[in-house]
Amino acid sequence: MARRGRERVGRSGAEPEYDLHGLSVERATQRLQQDLYMARARGIRAVIVITGRGWNSRGGTSVLRPAIERFLRGPEGQALGVHSLESIARGGAWRVHLLPVGQSPS
Repeated sequence: MARRGRERVGRSGAEPEYDLHGLSVERATQRLQQDLYMARARGIRAVIVITGRGWNSRGGTSVLRPAIERFLRGPEGQALGVHSLESIARGGAWRVHLLPVGQSPS
């Protein structure tokens, strides 16, 4: 598993992983914004964003996962080149597909 709040190459060796476990929503979105910007600038086309499923959250309801999904699907994500995302790891992570630099969503 990736180290908390740090980038690590995924198990397949192809996709960097960004583990946001334990971060506040504000800090997680700031970190993710920086990470996605840098990934896209380096020509990376897909990354793994780990949020967890929220089982350790108060009441067992995730706060981070839906906030990160809104961020990725919203205008902030589009501005960062998010093309699409898919839920993976039984809902504990997203595979985020990025557009090449210079290409905007249609």
